[in-house]
Amino acid sequence: MVKTTFETFGRIDVLCNVAGIGLDEVTVPGLEEEIWDRIIDNNLKSMYLCSKYVIPKMEQGSGGTIVNMSSVCGLVGNPRASAYCASKGGVIALTRAMALDHAPQIRVNCLCSGTIDALMRGKDLPFAKKLPLRRAGRPEEVAQAILYLASDESLFVTGSALVIDSGDTAR
Repeated sequence: MVKTTFETFGRIDVLCNVAGIGLDEVTVPGLEEEIWDRIIDNNLKSMYLCSKYVIPKMEQGSGGTIVNMSSVCGLVGNPRASAYCASKGGVIALTRAMALDHAPQIRVNCLCSGTIDALMRGKDLPFAKKLPLRRAGRPEEVAQAILYLASDESLFVTGSALVIDSGDTAR
């Protein structure tokens, strides 16, 4: 993927690592190791691998920016979702370490989203009405936050975990 992109366009300016599955629905003693590995591989290792191969291409050019998708669950946890929370917390830590390692040429940030209505696949979201803004987020709001982190509007931002969650983690 990286080789084809670089050969086609001659540079890579932005990498947006968006991956996430959550299959826990059990506490740690009931969590099968295979499920743990699947979640960690999908949610965290995939971001490491994409970054591992994109960063040298960015360094060959004029730099770039990486946006990793995390979750508020990586900041505050969630019941019966230990592997998901660990993977998303790992994304935040990976983001901060990469930001320090590759500044000033490459900026690395992550986005920690809360409940997004499109991700709930049509499920009723009565708890969203209890959020400070009284609703779940919309996919376009996530896209705008990613665009901000990837754009020149955020040239002074690196190593950050931007939270967009209707104020849920402010409580």
